Amino acid sequence: MIEIDERDPLWKRILYFIDYQDMIISILALAVWLGLSTIEPNYLYIPENDGDSNYPMKKSQIPFLLLSFIVFGGFNLIFIGLYFLARRYPKYFCRFDLFPVAWGLVFAISMSNIFVNVPKSYVGRARPDIYARCGVKNLTECPQKILKEEHKSWPSGHSSTAMSATIYMAAFFIKFLYAKPYAIIFSALFALFGIYVGATRIVDFRHHPDDVLAGLFIGFIAAYIVWENLSTKIFIESNQKDETLPLPQTITQ
Repeated sequence: MIEIDERDPLWKRILYFIDYQDMIISILALAVWLGLSTIEPNYLYIPENDGDSNYPMKKSQIPFLLLSFIVFGGFNLIFIGLYFLARRYPKYFCRFDLFPVAWGLVFAISMSNIFVNVPKSYVGRARPDIYARCGVKNLTECPQKILKEEHKSWPSGHSSTAMSATIYMAAFFIKFLYAKPYAIIFSALFALFGIYVGATRIVDFRHHPDDVLAGLFIGFIAAYIVWENLSTKIFIESNQKDETLPLPQTITQ
């Protein structure tokens, strides 16, 4: 937590308040992720009449735009609500700094997608529904934009995005809630949502099962690394439960 000196100029206090250092790093990571997503992939060879590429075309249950709204918008709205809740009831919730936890979420998601997009473009594995979208006989006649996306199957970006965000949230709730049974329940629900998002990619025939597993693994590792390095900065360590609850009285005979 950065101590803000009231004698500093207003602009400097604002920069410290919004945690500008983490903001810059998170925005840079986000920019790198978006840049890597535009790279044309390697077009990995597809065997003739490949059974792994012959699945039907379906509509995505959770489009990436919707997922982005959930993890960036929805989860940060949760942080805002919990921030004021912790200030009102410090007996039950550990107080935290709002901007570091928000930028940490952006950074975790961005890093997971950086780790995904590099091998995704290098490998260029075809999606399960490539025949349904591009045809079986002559894939070269498929529109370039569609063909490019159809060769970005491994690892799953949906899975890594969902898992990095939900594991980050799960780790947050473990520290945020003093009542650990409730913390575990909330954390498990977030983690299950991440797994569910990955499962939809298999059901929608947009990814192979091992694509999803790889994405979930990368998302978990990215969230774990980011959280381990930011958690002490996020929470106000002086706000401990034993400081807010009365100590037991010693009984003397």
